[in-house]
Amino acid sequence: METVLTEVPTFTELISTVNGKGASLVGVEGLGAGFDGTDVEAVLKEIHRKRGIMAAGNWAIGTAPNANLWQSAAYSPSLQLFVMVASTGVTYRAGSAIYAAGTWTERVVPADEDWQAVCWSDDLAIFCAVSSIAGGENGVMISSNGTSWTIQSASSLGSWSDVIWVSDLTLFIAVKSSGVMTSVNGTAWSDQTAASGSWKSVAWSPELTLAVAVASSGTYRAMTSPDGINWTGQAGASAKVWNSVAWSPTLGLFAACSSTSSIRQIITSPDGVNWTDQSTPRIASWVSITWAEELGLFVAIASASGSEGVAMISSDGINWEQKGYLSLNGAQEIIWSPEVGIFVAPMGLGGVATTIVQY
Repeated sequence: METVLTEVPTFTELISTVNGKGASLVGVEGLGAGFDGTDVEAVLKEIHRKRGIMAAGNWAIGTAPNANLWQSAAYSPSLQLFVMVASTGVTYRAGSAIYAAGTWTERVVPADEDWQAVCWSDDLAIFCAVSSIAGGENGVMISSNGTSWTIQSASSLGSWSDVIWVSDLTLFIAVKSSGVMTSVNGTAWSDQTAASGSWKSVAWSPELTLAVAVASSGTYRAMTSPDGINWTGQAGASAKVWNSVAWSPTLGLFAACSSTSSIRQIITSPDGVNWTDQSTPRIASWVSITWAEELGLFVAIASASGSEGVAMISSDGINWEQKGYLSLNGAQEIIWSPEVGIFVAPMGLGGVATTIVQY
């Protein structure tokens, strides 16, 4: 017997409805051509994608713990905890929120440094943050609970701009101008030789076993590494200010966003070597990009000096659509938490933007 749904249900309702043998979704409205309802997985993906599109245009601006310049956020599934770090403020340059990111609590950090990026390592069960500072003694801090933080020394001086945990390599990778450092535990760090460039962001592709970093200036605007240790500069990326890079396993594609004034502020690459410039719907200061696997979408955000930030989305990395505005001060980063179904964007001077995807 065929099961017919007359409206787009919640994810829980979908699972309950289509769990039986022979179930189909022929009655779901608004999916567009090409969905006859018999491929349940395809329909579920399309529903998620459409809900992601709606969410990308429906941002809520919340209040961060204080009026610091919040730079970066990370989520711990095991702790059910979001953490943000800031580049300004006295003593309280970290904040945390339980699960739904509704209420943020300021946290004391051991050093008032210019904290630029934070990530979570599920393997080590720690948060790790890096700082853009003149010295190296306070370049890193780690926390197992998001509340208590411990300072660690960076391997060298410099302005560290991004850090990621690569489970495949059991390795933290951090990047800075003409520099890379790595660590297996977050406490002991080693310098690695980087290609010439002011490296801003790094992403990992498990499918390619490849790390890709992008730069805002320098001889190379992209570099690649199979292990986080050995890096090769790639000349294929155009000479623009590339701020952020993300990987889509579904598309088999890296995408990076730029703040350089141009009608082509996205570049894409299937291998980190060959890059193609893509048009964007609006010239803006695009500062961060992420891939939401569950939604099948890239989402990028732009910062603004005035009262208007903006988001854009793409399901293929090539065709982009502007979605929604982020008021208040400029957004700094966007992250996607599939466990909660929420995008989080730390913002300047005490703001944090969120949008929830119901699935």
